[in-house]
Amino acid sequence: TESDPMNPDSDGDGLSDRLEDRNRNGAFDPGETNANNYDSDGDGLHDGVEDADGDGAVGLQETDPRRRDTDEDGLSDPTEIAIGTDPRNADTDGDGLLDSEEDRNGDGQIAQNETDPLNRDSDGDGLNDAIEVAGRTHPTQADSDGDGLTDGQEDRNANNIQDVGETDPTALDTDGDGLGDGLEDENHNGRRDRDET
Repeated sequence: TESDPMNPDSDGDGLSDRLEDRNRNGAFDPGETNANNYDSDGDGLHDGVEDADGDGAVGLQETDPRRRDTDEDGLSDPTEIAIGTDPRNADTDGDGLLDSEEDRNGDGQIAQNETDPLNRDSDGDGLNDAIEVAGRTHPTQADSDGDGLTDGQEDRNANNIQDVGETDPTALDTDGDGLGDGLEDENHNGRRDRDET
């Protein structure tokens, strides 16, 4: 279907036909938006909403009307707008996990086995989500081993390795003496002080 020569915006999306059909051949070509379809990428957002300034380029505050998922993180642009993540940034919270890896079902709720795409440390233990997902601790449980010390208190340098002077955030009793790490580290500073066992 050709655009309407009597209407400068045949599809009513807020972008002129001239802007949408850049090479002016009357066809919907790669790299163009469709002058006969107000939602060229089918994501539910009008092309003129995505290209808000109407210049045909994807600006810093705009999504791409030619792609359902501007940042290619696995969540569509309207889904990201609805849940509060940035449709232009694949990792909104900067923790090293794609937004879709954190909100797997894309519903904006933190379900079991999901992390918060708006918070780089979902459980507030001092270790970012990507470190915990890649390692041995649980990103939604501040104290993975239940010993009374947060994972960040036990892995103080946040490298996901039990280094000398650290307790194991996955073992209730790192030294195997029958006393939990939280009981031995009475002040919970993650270090063995003089008056502690």
